[in-house]
Amino acid sequence: MLNGFGQTEIAKLLGITFQQVQKYERGTNRVSASRLYDIAQALKVPVSYFYDDIPRDLTDKSIAQRNKIVTQLFVSREDPMQRRETLELVRSYYGVEDDVLRERIFELIKSISKYNSSKTDRGI
Repeated sequence: MLNGFGQTEIAKLLGITFQQVQKYERGTNRVSASRLYDIAQALKVPVSYFYDDIPRDLTDKSIAQRNKIVTQLFVSREDPMQRRETLELVRSYYGVEDDVLRERIFELIKSISKYNSSKTDRGI
């Protein structure tokens, strides 16, 4: 939800499908400069609104450094189920042919996750 608008409302304002809005959000499709302008107009915000979280010193960095920073800014916000890392983890997990070993790996990951959650809850 952006400025109180859901994907469907934004899509209607732009005259596109909500699936297209989802593709923009996930980075599946790139947002052209003209489309970014249209989105800003529809939401009644300046185009710079979409760049507020980008560090000002980004222009001083190499292209590789800039790409890494931009990826960290936007990828960290996405649903973890949409990340390449998640897909690789699931493929690797199912690549373990031994059922018993695969179950032990599953239990290990769950226990580590619970341990990390409890540390956070305790303020550690």
